[in-house]
Amino acid sequence: MKPYWSASSMVLYVVMGLVSMGAVSYVKKREYKQNKIQKLGNKAYVAWIIIWGGITIFRKVDYNLGGADAIQYVSYFKDCLNSNLHTLYAAHLDVGFQLLTKCIRFFTADYRVYFALIYGVIIVAYIIFINEFTPTNINYESMVLIFFVFLRGFTSIRTNLSVAFLLLALVTLYRNKRMWTCVWLILCLGMHIVSFLFVPFFAFYFLYKNKKLKIWQGGILYVVVLVGARIVQQVLGKMTGLRGAYAYYATANMNISFFDNGWKIAFGQLLLLVLFLIFQSDISKTVANYTELNRKRYQYIYLMCIYDFLMIPVNHILGIWRGYEYFYLPRMILWGIVLRTIFYHFKPGSRGTLRIISLILFISWMIFRVYSTYEDSLLMPYVFEVF
Repeated sequence: MKPYWSASSMVLYVVMGLVSMGAVSYVKKREYKQNKIQKLGNKAYVAWIIIWGGITIFRKVDYNLGGADAIQYVSYFKDCLNSNLHTLYAAHLDVGFQLLTKCIRFFTADYRVYFALIYGVIIVAYIIFINEFTPTNINYESMVLIFFVFLRGFTSIRTNLSVAFLLLALVTLYRNKRMWTCVWLILCLGMHIVSFLFVPFFAFYFLYKNKKLKIWQGGILYVVVLVGARIVQQVLGKMTGLRGAYAYYATANMNISFFDNGWKIAFGQLLLLVLFLIFQSDISKTVANYTELNRKRYQYIYLMCIYDFLMIPVNHILGIWRGYEYFYLPRMILWGIVLRTIFYHFKPGSRGTLRIISLILFISWMIFRVYSTYEDSLLMPYVFEVF
């Protein structure tokens, strides 16, 4: 079966996005009313896990169907305990991911159980992170896009699993549980080499966790990061015998301008950055009225997003498009804060209409992103298959 655009599949994906948006909105409104952080066992979160888990586990996986690399992951899972396995794809996988896959394969040969465990970790990590860091009383329309980055995991399972472990490391860092932070970070690094780009965030966090980064400081950091990325690429380019990802990063986008294609991939980040800078003063006033807990949440999200913005040139220069996905969830939370602040400039009676318009725009962006990638990523059509 060749990939083709499927309206019914797109409707399903939009509905899945609305599930995440609805769950976050419901739980956070309850937290606001009860002045109490909700538990992960909240019925909205449970429904979210079951619904997303169901469409993920019971999707049909085949060549040209269910995700570009999905069939490769299934094949590797089935044969990973074979000592004679020396396929090109197996050599491409990071050691940590290979070990995890082999551990699961030791107990079961059913790839659906494998998917249930892998994607279960990813969904739960999303929910833990969002529950921990999303302030109450923000706009939740951007949460519809969470499903898009999850959908990318239909093909890039390792990246999504790596992101999930990073999110858990960020949560435990926030809770001052250093040992667990190290555990989750090691697991994150073992899933995908790209995650090494986000290790410096932990030093960045300790430098700025109690203060704001001034614009001129951000400018200096941006130049340092930009020059550093070019130096790394030049060093890798002069090394011989590089293979796999290292060989790719040494030459990727070496002679390609950011304005040729890179800006398209980073468009969402750039737009958010521009709006954040324009309304920074208003956002500060909004945050000043937050509770102490919500102010702490904002400071953490603020630092993650600033670091994410600084990584834009690195992602482009080294051709690491997966790097844009690591702090996707923090960006969605910041979108909610920014839009809430912007809408305060309008009359109360018009804010409901503005929220509907913003939801339509986020859904439209999701449709555009799926449309522009579904053939290469094999995200369509979606086929439900229980047996």
